[in-house]
Amino acid sequence: SGVSVQWGPWAEVGMAAGGAVHARLQAAGWGLIGRAEGLAALGLAVGPSAPPVVAMLPVSWARVLGGGGEVPAFLSAFAPRASAAAAASASPSARQAAPRGVALDEVLAAVARTAGGVVDADAPLMEAGGGRLRAGA
Repeated sequence: SGVSVQWGPWAEVGMAAGGAVHARLQAAGWGLIGRAEGLAALGLAVGPSAPPVVAMLPVSWARVLGGGGEVPAFLSAFAPRASAAAAASASPSARQAAPRGVALDEVLAAVARTAGGVVDADAPLMEAGGGRLRAGA
């Protein structure tokens, strides 16, 4: 089985890495994925209990959905409901534990298993066979 990762914009590379684009995204409530966050998400996505589809998109749901308009039904689970003070007073068992970090070696090993061969960590994804990974071939 495989997993499809739906990536949001990255901070250091890609079309959203520029200052003006970054500022517009942040003003609207959308964040950029940092290298450490991206590696941690990839590690979780290729883990043994990962769901078939994973999305990595830093977002301030209060800003994106809190404008007073009607929230689309498929996003209703993300709509702001409680104040920050209420969330902060929740018991530790009620709060979700932060995911552990993933070392680059672990990510490269998972990619090698998925791609069927060694992938250079510094090579652009498409040159390293990213098209095969995306297409599932």
